[in-house]
Amino acid sequence: MDKATTNCERIEYARVFVEISATKPLVKFVDLQFEEGDSVQVEVEYERVPPLCHKCSSFGHVQSQCPTKEVWLPKEATVGKAEKVKNMKLFMRMLMPSVEKKECI
Repeated sequence: MDKATTNCERIEYARVFVEISATKPLVKFVDLQFEEGDSVQVEVEYERVPPLCHKCSSFGHVQSQCPTKEVWLPKEATVGKAEKVKNMKLFMRMLMPSVEKKECI
């Protein structure tokens, strides 16, 4: 919470810092339950939501500017097992270039 909310200096609204998921829709309402047992539904407003890419499900850019590369993989019927493993390793390296290279297949 911000200082004004914590100190009850502003009663019109409460400002809190929340983490949001790039893979789930934003919450529009929350239910608040008081110690006395009463509850109330409160509308949630977001001051700043970073750009969301629906292609790679991450914040910071939009789909038209997505740095994720589309990789063509051959059809399974025409590729042998050794070639599938090689293609999958290449695909994973292209998706995650900054991740330490480990044998995962």
